[in-house]
Amino acid sequence: RFRKRKLQTDPFTSFAEPRFSTYNDTIYILVLHHQQEKKVNKTLFQEIGDLFRLPGSVKKVVMVEGPKLASTYKVTYDTKKVYIFQKMSDSLSYTAENVMKNVEVINDHLRSKGVPSLHFHHSNQRENFVRDTDGGYWRVRRFIESDFANTTNDYEALQKIGLIMGELFVSISDLDVSKLTTNFENLHNTRLIIDRLNSVNLENDDKEYLLENIDNSCVVYDAFTRGDIKSVATHNDTKVKNLLFDKKTGRPTVLINIDKTQPGIALYD
Repeated sequence: RFRKRKLQTDPFTSFAEPRFSTYNDTIYILVLHHQQEKKVNKTLFQEIGDLFRLPGSVKKVVMVEGPKLASTYKVTYDTKKVYIFQKMSDSLSYTAENVMKNVEVINDHLRSKGVPSLHFHHSNQRENFVRDTDGGYWRVRRFIESDFANTTNDYEALQKIGLIMGELFVSISDLDVSKLTTNFENLHNTRLIIDRLNSVNLENDDKEYLLENIDNSCVVYDAFTRGDIKSVATHNDTKVKNLLFDKKTGRPTVLINIDKTQPGIALYD
């Protein structure tokens, strides 16, 4: 009966609200039983919140949709303040600190220009992340009442998305890239991607097409490696799902995910 279903759990809590997610055009239903709020492990979230100097006590924790590189929770305090807690993926642990340093550099640069950006809370050590007893990396920001969207056919929404992305690019175009670290090697290495595709069993027509278009596909990357295109701060993950949408108007309001921002090629954004 679990065919075509995928059960997702978090190592720190076994209880969350049901949610839907899509993967390769297949809908997976997250079914978690015994959703009693009292059984959610609030202690961990209280400890994490204390490290970020958040006042009050944790009242409610709900798992919500967020970026692939993190498990995301909506945490309500008895002070009526609501926050987003994110445990960064274990696959990101090797570079989590550098990712958050890049986030800090980008956000500081945007704020200096009056461009809206998300603020992550700081710990007693003045860092925008903390580690739990198991070595996991956590970050916290305020909750914004909004919606997510995987796609949209709304012309005005698409235009606004383009404006938000364009404003980000223009705002960080003068950022000194030496302040950023490269955390995702070969992120857009077209030649490496084609080599990997070439190593799998493709249909003859697909393989022939691939071989015929290798050089055309690598024009930008080759120019970059030769130094013909300069390295600038790039977002590297420009998609609809990385924006928050106003619940009333359905229009995008703010870009929320800049985890993959690093030195790169403007043309890819």
